[in-house]
Amino acid sequence: MTGSRQPTLAHVALAAGVSTSTASACLRDRPGPSQATKDHVRQVARDMGYRVRVGASSLRTGMRPTAALILDPITMDRMAYVESYYAIFLNALVRDASAENLPVTIVSSADAEVLNGTQVDAVLFMNQESIVDHLSTVGFGLPLLAISMGNNDIDLDDPRLTTVLRHDHAGICRAALDHLQSEGTQHPALIYGRERSRLHVNEDCFRDWARGVGVESRVFDVDTSRARADVVDELIGILASDIDAIYTVLLDPSLIAEASQRVNRVIPDDVLLVSQTEQPYVPLWDVELSTVSFHPEDSARIAVRAIKSAIAGQSPRIVDMRESFYPGTSSTRPIKRP
Repeated sequence: MTGSRQPTLAHVALAAGVSTSTASACLRDRPGPSQATKDHVRQVARDMGYRVRVGASSLRTGMRPTAALILDPITMDRMAYVESYYAIFLNALVRDASAENLPVTIVSSADAEVLNGTQVDAVLFMNQESIVDHLSTVGFGLPLLAISMGNNDIDLDDPRLTTVLRHDHAGICRAALDHLQSEGTQHPALIYGRERSRLHVNEDCFRDWARGVGVESRVFDVDTSRARADVVDELIGILASDIDAIYTVLLDPSLIAEASQRVNRVIPDDVLLVSQTEQPYVPLWDVELSTVSFHPEDSARIAVRAIKSAIAGQSPRIVDMRESFYPGTSSTRPIKRP
């Protein structure tokens, strides 16, 4: 094809040397054509950049474009779910998509086959790379989008994906660690409040950074499901050492503040504190701290725009979710050595 015109089914059929009806059956994996013919037509379609324009068909018939969102069942207690990034993100995505006249169907990854034969114009995977393999019958070339948490969970170069929505945890982690280095830390620690396995990219980044700057990397996983007093006691044990900087992931900074007071260490003079949160605002506590914040409501708006762009055939390959690093007023104050 020349120019900016999108190839049509007729173009694919002509290039593949088959009828339009045969080309359609091949691309939608319907009975009739041989497997060899299907493979041939699909390869021609890929080479031409063809995809099913379901959205355009929907508009012609007066139907609204629709999207499907596929996610793993979330198995955590209700309180943790309500406060989680995913809960805020999903609620905001459904709300914002509805405001944009874009209905969203939420489907469990265990039942993704229910989408086969339905009117769907785009599919968004919540961290679900493998499920892409099971959607070949939904519609050849259907826009497929995936959300990456930055843990190498999504192949950014996977040709089956139209767009990857990327949470650059590694990038924002490096910004926080560079801040610690600029403050002169010699004894940093990374402390997880929860989800160490999901956000192992932070640990990988921390250990790589520590090796690069020649400092010891100490990583702690604090069980915050216990009583607050027990959590504070464990943090007291950590702060009683020579640690001069702490980077927390999904840990309430007030716990660090309380523990530091119990061992007579001042934030940020004695211990520099950087906190990574999933709140849509910069938290304010009684101590000076820096924050790394991912904004789920902003991310939802970005995702809705990406879905609409993908349906229109205009979505970029990589879309970065919004994140922010706030160095805080402590960035100009040197660390006192214990």
